[in-house]
Amino acid sequence: MMKKIIALFCIFSAPFFVRAGSVVINEVGWSGTAADDTDEWIELRNNGGQAISLDGWIIRALSDGRPTINLSGTISGSGFYLIERTSDSDISDVAADFYGSFGQYGSISNSGEDLELIDSGGSVVDTISFAGGWPAGSIGPDYFSMERIDPLADGSLSSNWASNDGNTRNGKDANGTPINGTPKSENSAYGAASGGPSQPTEEESGLGSSAENVVSSQPTTPALKETFTVYAGEDKTVLSGQETDFVGRTTGVSGDPVTNAQYLWNFGDGSIARLKATTHTYSYPGVYIVSLNANVGEESHGDYLTIEVLLPQIAISEVKTGPDGFIELFNANAKRTDIGRLIVKDEASGAVFLMPKDTFLDGKTVRVFPNSTTGISGLGGFISLLTSNGKTVDTAKFTGVLSSGESFIRGKDSGFIKTSSPSPGAVNPVAVSEYEITETEGNNVGANGLTEKMSAATKDASDKKTGSGEAASLEENKDESGGANNIESGINPPPFGTDNDVSPLETGESAVLPDEQTAGISFGGFSSYIFLTASLFIGAASAVGFLFLKKFF
Repeated sequence: MMKKIIALFCIFSAPFFVRAGSVVINEVGWSGTAADDTDEWIELRNNGGQAISLDGWIIRALSDGRPTINLSGTISGSGFYLIERTSDSDISDVAADFYGSFGQYGSISNSGEDLELIDSGGSVVDTISFAGGWPAGSIGPDYFSMERIDPLADGSLSSNWASNDGNTRNGKDANGTPINGTPKSENSAYGAASGGPSQPTEEESGLGSSAENVVSSQPTTPALKETFTVYAGEDKTVLSGQETDFVGRTTGVSGDPVTNAQYLWNFGDGSIARLKATTHTYSYPGVYIVSLNANVGEESHGDYLTIEVLLPQIAISEVKTGPDGFIELFNANAKRTDIGRLIVKDEASGAVFLMPKDTFLDGKTVRVFPNSTTGISGLGGFISLLTSNGKTVDTAKFTGVLSSGESFIRGKDSGFIKTSSPSPGAVNPVAVSEYEITETEGNNVGANGLTEKMSAATKDASDKKTGSGEAASLEENKDESGGANNIESGINPPPFGTDNDVSPLETGESAVLPDEQTAGISFGGFSSYIFLTASLFIGAASAVGFLFLKKFF
């Protein structure tokens, strides 16, 4: 009977000693490396003996989701899992298990973070809570990592972390210099107080407030106070082939500009720049996470913005020649797009008009530019639309002389036909039901690869508005050119991409979890706090029962 009672007591008391999950955040290189302070890294440790799939797991900042790291792959039993920001060259001689984006605005703050490790079911597996300042590790010149002393003890105890000792090290930075850390090997601080993992303390078990038994032999770095912030700018939607402006800003705690900062832009496509204000041109469509890091002395901070680069699907939809005429552009993209710095060129006269910076055109809408503003007459019958790097987006070729009440509109096969009902500022009332623009050789797609279906309502309205006058204009144009479809359509193969050219999306999206799943570790759907309270009650009852039985039996 006594053995059974003792067994029951052990079972009910076991929850008191559940402190950390099987997989924990074991080491954080929050300050980067001497090669680059943006080469941040995190190491996970599997305390169990079985391999665990990390597919669908994430690490995220509790306060704002910055960073958010979407994990994949497997961590071996009693093994390590190395996460490197951006590329596998952060720790050049140690292979990363995951490398890539830390999410939108996803750097690890030098001033501290609250980080959660969340499994694929949404349960919080491990937490380190140091938003007020890191308890260990350092910025340059040494860039010591922050190491967990006991992987089984609470990761949110400052006393359970220490700086790398500078002697026990593993791995080299991107320049081949040994780093002050131990990625994918045993921490220098492991069991620093007693030569092995510490035993549960009263504070960790919830039975008291003393944490004297957990003492780090390593010096810790005081919490860093931010003296300035960095701003990279707002998210943008731009066109491939278009020059885009990037202007950084650093501001002190009083709100005054910081004038002695050094800047480093990373545009996400392999290109960098070291100026406060610069420009960059994306050659291919995709979603790019652009980072800006600024340094003042040894202090470094960063910010991010997202650049969505679209195919240059901007079409010349209507033209009225002469000084009192206009050029109308149609944005076939679904999103508002910055068409600033697009070039309109009169191929006959050589006249060029450069769109002003920050000229935005909503998706599926048109914009009219008067010839009196652009200086483009179009009398030569050939107008081109070019990107700032000289690539052709669209062309308009037309023949014939317009009367005062006529214009040229885009018709079938990208040809332009006369209409007696000009419609600047509205979807062109053409007599066809679609913009039919064929794909060019190599499946290159720009405005000339677009097939834009007009709605039935637009077609009906067009038919009613144009009537026989449009048919007469079409016939007139046919006579002048030798056939309605004999007009040179100006189909040019823009160099901007097929679907295969689109860069993969860096997710950077914070997983949104129900509140009950963020309130501690979950056991079978129950919060860890509820589980602990029940365990305390049952354990206490078991202890009383044990003493009672011992006395009378």
